[in-house]
Amino acid sequence: MTAQSAARLLSGVAGPWSLEDAAEFARTSGHRVEVQEGNLLLMPPPDWDHSKFLGKLRRALEDAGLEYVGADCGVRIPGGARKTGRTPDLVVLRSEPNGRTVWHDPAAVWLVVEIVSDGSQDADHLIKPKEYARAGIPYFWRVERDDDESPMVRRHVLRSDGRYQRELPLSLQKLLTDDGVLAGALTSMRQRHPL
Repeated sequence: MTAQSAARLLSGVAGPWSLEDAAEFARTSGHRVEVQEGNLLLMPPPDWDHSKFLGKLRRALEDAGLEYVGADCGVRIPGGARKTGRTPDLVVLRSEPNGRTVWHDPAAVWLVVEIVSDGSQDADHLIKPKEYARAGIPYFWRVERDDDESPMVRRHVLRSDGRYQRELPLSLQKLLTDDGVLAGALTSMRQRHPL
């Protein structure tokens, strides 16, 4: 896409952005997008480590028996004065979606995973957990990369009051390499919030 065609697309929507307009912009421009309270957010491409962790975690979740694991899938966030839609790094759905769905209903989402990157710290720590909790998504995992040698998975479970409670963090390396750790975590998760 050229700068002129991007400008033409952007000027075609004065705002606020609908989720449908954002999906069309993403489709035609090739950009990864989110919508926060009607504002279009362009997401930069992930760095190499981010992509590597994402691929490994996705494979581990699929190998552990989760069927509907998707990367960069849209999730509708209810509430607020204007439309909000997020594209978590990973989404685990409760059942097979319509293959053409861009923005999934949060009731269909069981787990969202965000891998913190430069520039996403505030959103990943402060904004997105509140939005995902408000949407009723049972599990939120945040992969912290403070120490590149051993990133940590900060796990959160939705409480009955609609807020997330932190669980014990796990080393991403241990989660990926010790089948018993991931299996135990998923068994516990299924007991509290069935798929």
